Amino acid sequence: MGNRLIYIDALRGFAMLLVIVGHLIQFNYSTGIENPIFNIIYSFHMPLFFFISGCSRSISESAKGGIKSIKKLIQFYWKSFISLIIPALSWTYIVPLFFTNKVEFPQFKFWFLEVLFVIMIIWGGYSLLYNKMGRKTWITYLFIATITAAFIIGIKRIPIMYLIMFIFGYYFQSNNWLCRINHHIFSILGIVFLLTVGYFSYSINGIESVQRVWLEFPLSIIASVCLTRLFYNIDASSNHQHLQPFAYIGSKTIGIYLCHFFFLNLSVLITSIESIKSSIIQFSLLLIIALGISYICIIIENIIKRFELLSGILYGKWIVSK
Repeated sequence: MGNRLIYIDALRGFAMLLVIVGHLIQFNYSTGIENPIFNIIYSFHMPLFFFISGCSRSISESAKGGIKSIKKLIQFYWKSFISLIIPALSWTYIVPLFFTNKVEFPQFKFWFLEVLFVIMIIWGGYSLLYNKMGRKTWITYLFIATITAAFIIGIKRIPIMYLIMFIFGYYFQSNNWLCRINHHIFSILGIVFLLTVGYFSYSINGIESVQRVWLEFPLSIIASVCLTRLFYNIDASSNHQHLQPFAYIGSKTIGIYLCHFFFLNLSVLITSIESIKSSIIQFSLLLIIALGISYICIIIENIIKRFELLSGILYGKWIVSK
């Protein structure tokens, strides 16, 4: 898997399964976003994705180096556009046209890819400036202080939260905080998360409420570092064996994210699961269904990738891989 780390890919795969479970509840459960399983998942899972993206960027830069020239910056932007925006546009407009045989202009629904692309633009500019200025630490401090000020003031607070999670993931990985932090700290943070997450609810102010960040942000930081430590420990103790299924899903995350919406209408099946008293059993069954949906999406991607042009349009693979 090249420079990829199994536990990072496995964590990304687990996060993708949480996305599918959350959507299954949102679109099929009668309780919807008021469901406790949904609220626990949504208290951290999308910020976790940006944290993982920051970790992955750190791993990539440690292997290939940072952005040190305008040419490298343009290449970075182009690859980000091809791998993120082109697939999002294709699955928003072209794929629905194929199935409905009519031109419609639905809302751009793959917001994660859009936000991640904007973050890549910001990060690319910062990386170039940082390297051009001789890697001065004051540039990093100024960059972080500016973003923190924007968050506090309330300028695009939710997207800024995602950007901060990306930066946090980058420095968490590059500074090897995973191994430098005392292992008891992770246990304490895990306890804090379990005691606090029950107070998080999307349904209080609505799913688009900006106010949710005041609890979602700290919960996301805690969940990200604790889950990273957990998957790292499992990886170290099992020699990759237990994490391989999650890691495989994690290596196909964008394809699953783009395709899984077609398989969420399972109201007849999900209704019977909702009636089960135990939330743990509900979550386990939903996780199994999410696994099935993930592998169906992977099969579809593996078939499509045999056609280079189509794979490039739908998944952004044909230019990025060269």
